[in-house]
Amino acid sequence: MAKLEASFARMGLMVFQGSTESFDDMCRQASRASRLEHVHHAGNSSGVVDGASALLLASLGYARAHGLVPFANSGDR
Repeated sequence: MAKLEASFARMGLMVFQGSTESFDDMCRQASRASRLEHVHHAGNSSGVVDGASALLLASLGYARAHGLVPFANSGDR
């Protein structure tokens, strides 16, 4: 993903109707950041990373019987 051009970088340069500032300019003012870096990561690139995770649901009894160690639970045990 690091080599992908951020699809929203161009949007940051846009000046919206009725404004004299770009979207990036407004973001810099709101955050007091001196610069913005448009990057792709799993939190903002769902089109790139959809399906890149998995979830295994099992009963505690099944997990114990198969030597699995639960990382979380979804309710009372």
